[in-house]
Amino acid sequence: MAQVNLTPLTENFGVILSPSGETDSLPIERSKIADLFERYRCIVFRGFKATVDDFQCLTSELTKDFLTYQGGGFTVGPFKRSMIDNQKTLLTATGKTQDFPLPLHGEMYYLGQPPDLIWFYCAKPVEEGGETTVGDGVQIFRELSDSTARMLENRHISYRRHLRDSDWQAAFQTDSKAAVEEFCRAQNLHVIWEPDGSVVTTMRASALRPDRDGNPAFINSLLILALAEQAIVSGQAASYMPEMKNVRPDFVVRWDDGSPIELEVIQELAKISGRNEAAVSWSSGDVMLVDNRSIMHGRRASSGTERQILVRMGSLNTGAAAAA
Repeated sequence: MAQVNLTPLTENFGVILSPSGETDSLPIERSKIADLFERYRCIVFRGFKATVDDFQCLTSELTKDFLTYQGGGFTVGPFKRSMIDNQKTLLTATGKTQDFPLPLHGEMYYLGQPPDLIWFYCAKPVEEGGETTVGDGVQIFRELSDSTARMLENRHISYRRHLRDSDWQAAFQTDSKAAVEEFCRAQNLHVIWEPDGSVVTTMRASALRPDRDGNPAFINSLLILALAEQAIVSGQAASYMPEMKNVRPDFVVRWDDGSPIELEVIQELAKISGRNEAAVSWSSGDVMLVDNRSIMHGRRASSGTERQILVRMGSLNTGAAAAA
């Protein structure tokens, strides 16, 4: 790849692409980018000063089946994601409140068909904090205790979400109950409509997913939901967001029989995930591509509301990459 330096991101995964000479554009050899993605599973494009238009061009050439945020978990309150320029597949990464960290998680693993990949674009960085973290789900699984590893291999987890009337319309991007049910069937979600107009969805799934070599990867939405529930119940969430003071957890994760996941299991998962985090700092115009099939991502805390990271999600368009 001409005029590009390659630097490992970690020992196990990831690569940083940076210009080796003067350049005003992202690398144009799309087939090489696809090859690097399959090999490293995470690519950071650093120092190319990409514009939003550059980002959309690159992602459109290398991605198919772009997803909206239909059914997404951050659709109400201070976490709400926003569309950019009314484009349903170009979104802010998180809501306005970013002064607390987010643990490693797979994108939208509470749905039956999470995206294969997720793109990130730095529209506005902050001076301190706000790094996006990434972690290898395969390595995380390898470091689990035998008892926790066997538990995850032999048991499934269940995602349960309760959306009030007016909230489910925002989450599912429709006012039609029939359309909600059709979407949920396609995503393997069980639906119950409550008398007050709210809806409860549940989905049973494994916390593990095999990578392309058949190795089990710990990738899911378990930690982000479990730790969010703890923060809400303990009052910690309200210390960051006063509007959360009287909120009850409405999106939780349990074992598939409905029993709580043991605190010591959550603590072990959080500890091992945390020590496998790699922090990616941001400058304006940086881009990152993450394999959502085995690489989880999170966020370091930052002060203020200036940080703006944009995302797009979908599947790798190998046909277009090969033709580039």
